[in-house]
Amino acid sequence: SSDLKLTGMFTHFASADEMDGSFFVQKENFQKAKKIVKKYFSNLLFHSHNSAALFRGKIPEDEYCRVGLVQFGYGDSNLKRVLSLYAHRLSQRI
Repeated sequence: SSDLKLTGMFTHFASADEMDGSFFVQKENFQKAKKIVKKYFSNLLFHSHNSAALFRGKIPEDEYCRVGLVQFGYGDSNLKRVLSLYAHRLSQRI
């Protein structure tokens, strides 16, 4: 449709926190796809890395990264959490 405007492309590294090689395979495939897409679409924004992927080596060249759980102190990072949320238990059912 001529009403559809492509503005970006992303991937989700579902296994970035796993130590097998699947993260690196997916990362390489995304880089290949970016090269192809850039030939046909200009000014696209790319984002790929989630919290776990950000700690797996080189900083990505994509425009955006999606930090999620790491901003709450989850994971193996030295980052200072941005929020702590505490609540009292209202009830308990067995």
